[in-house]
Amino acid sequence: MDIILQSLQGVFVVIAVVALGYVLSVRGWITDTIAPFLVKLVTFVSLPIYLWYGMYKNFSKDSMMTLISELAVPALSILIAFVIGGIIVYVFNVRKDRRGIVWTNAFTANTIFIGLPVNVALFGEASMPSVMLYYMANTTFFWTIGTYLIQQSGSRGETEGISIFRALRKLISPPLMGFLVGLATVLFAIPIPKFVTSTAQMVGAMTTPLALMYIGYEISKVSLDELKLDKDMMLGIIGRFLICPACILILLPFFAVSDMSRQVFIIQGAMPAMTLMTIMAKSYDADSQFAATLSFATILLSLVLIPLYMYLISA
Repeated sequence: MDIILQSLQGVFVVIAVVALGYVLSVRGWITDTIAPFLVKLVTFVSLPIYLWYGMYKNFSKDSMMTLISELAVPALSILIAFVIGGIIVYVFNVRKDRRGIVWTNAFTANTIFIGLPVNVALFGEASMPSVMLYYMANTTFFWTIGTYLIQQSGSRGETEGISIFRALRKLISPPLMGFLVGLATVLFAIPIPKFVTSTAQMVGAMTTPLALMYIGYEISKVSLDELKLDKDMMLGIIGRFLICPACILILLPFFAVSDMSRQVFIIQGAMPAMTLMTIMAKSYDADSQFAATLSFATILLSLVLIPLYMYLISA
């Protein structure tokens, strides 16, 4: 019971900061003009620096090599969820313009912009490398298979072929670059001046609170009238919160992973839908409104379901 209560304190921290972002949005402090700035500040500045510093501070060459060997768990779990998601969308006859969205939602999650701050709040900065392992597998699947599925669901997808080069460019994101630079710094034991690490620590410390407050901003934009739980919406929710985490739980007994990675992988698998699905659906004339509503619904539900998965972890 003490472990559960201690774990739930991390959830309460997440909810409290998200609630702060919600209040600031309602009061007009975080506006539609400021929100894009927060996204760019976190994605292109504080988050890459935060990941680099976390790698440099928390890991050695030996511990990092051991961690990379755990990449098989998120990669295989996403692959299995991809297969199950495909079966579901065809068995339940999901609408064509929603098919790629529901399918992609079953095996990819918002593992960096929401997943990173949530895991850091729950498990501390030592969880960042495990978070990034899942992120690498998740991002690779989204910008290759996921993008293709969403593209084929839209009217434009029937006439456009998938661009492998465009997908590969998306993989080289600022957060991933921050992680890779941090990995190189650790593996090659590159000496870093004190003023550089102090600056990185200060700038990186903005990441978690800003990201969580942005989630509060997104939730403030949700209208309850838009949350219509039709068949396709329910399948999307089931895929996000049941199929993907279940695949991880099934695989974990067969692989030697650390306690930290075990906890992080489960929480990452239960993160809300990727916000970028909405942008991709809009780009290819799929049902972008459905994608946006599904994203918002999973964000709201995650505030309730994260404590449940924390209970499963402790059990």
